[in-house]
Amino acid sequence: MQGRSSSVVEDNGFLATGRERATGAIGGPRSPIRTLRILEIIAKSTEGVGLAQLSQSLVIPKTSLFNMLRPLVAEGYLLQLESGYVLGPSSLRLSFRASRHSAFLRSMRPALELYASRLGETTAFVMLDETQAHTEYMEVAEGSRAIRYVVRAGETRPLYCTSAGLAVMAWQPAHQVTQYLETTDLQKVTPQTVIDRAAIMEKLEIIRREGVCVTKGEYSEDVCGIAAPVFCRPRPDLAVGAVTTGIPMHRATVSQDFYTNLVKKAAADISAELVRSYAPS
Repeated sequence: MQGRSSSVVEDNGFLATGRERATGAIGGPRSPIRTLRILEIIAKSTEGVGLAQLSQSLVIPKTSLFNMLRPLVAEGYLLQLESGYVLGPSSLRLSFRASRHSAFLRSMRPALELYASRLGETTAFVMLDETQAHTEYMEVAEGSRAIRYVVRAGETRPLYCTSAGLAVMAWQPAHQVTQYLETTDLQKVTPQTVIDRAAIMEKLEIIRREGVCVTKGEYSEDVCGIAAPVFCRPRPDLAVGAVTTGIPMHRATVSQDFYTNLVKKAAADISAELVRSYAPS
């Protein structure tokens, strides 16, 4: 084709590489190979990748590429920040599940067990689930107390009335938080559940300022929840999950500072491990 490298051919308005021709991967805008290449390029960046940079790397026109990115953003596989596109919760959840026997998971489990031992309470790592309206318990370390909060890996909880959900939501893009609050039927789970949207937004501001979320009886009347965000990028602007613990109210009341400091430390330790794990090689 005149004016273009012989290693590139045009197909349905897109430019396809020789590797795509060899593998038969030339297709429409939802080509699985192209989608994987987009995720691969973005996964290598810690700051986000802009549309122009992606277009140049993939040799795809920006207008066509934007149409490919929109469904990935809509499904949570990518997030669009001011710095560019970054991996979204769906991609990170997939990565986590695919790496259940990875070095990262092998290091996370002992960390959760260590802090569950120090706290004496059940401690867990959660992420946004497929709906992006709940958190899902990915790993759980049981506490040692006879009376303790019990939860199993795979269970989900709402965002608006749990410490883990609020901790994750506090570090999501503003438009995503607004959309969630406007489209979710906020119902009282207990008499203490906050369902006023303005009050929830104020609570998110406090969580961002303090770096931790504490709820008292909002999901379970006799349980205090404490959660801190977990990050996988050096710049802590997008939470990929949270470390959380549930504590019977009578114990939390007398030792809240102790629990809060340990949960924040656990989240910081796991974040540091994630940053190392996801750093570009």
